[in-house]
Amino acid sequence: MNEAYLQTLVREAVGEVLDQRARIDQETHSDHHAWIQAKIEAEKERAEAWRDIRRTAIGWAVTAVLGTALAWFAGAFGWKVGGGQ
Repeated sequence: MNEAYLQTLVREAVGEVLDQRARIDQETHSDHHAWIQAKIEAEKERAEAWRDIRRTAIGWAVTAVLGTALAWFAGAFGWKVGGGQ
């Protein structure tokens, strides 16, 4: 056996051992997938909640702007608003 061949054998053996140590068992692998799926679902729910919040805020903002504009027009043109005497 020459030195180059021994070096190749050692590299291959060390590589195999490192590969085996890097692998995880099926249960851990499944747990990782479940955790990732839970994170994806949580992010979807969070994004949906923020969409609802934005939609509500925009709705209130539009209502406030229209109400303010109506009140301004009513005051500017002397319109009587409401049923009070």
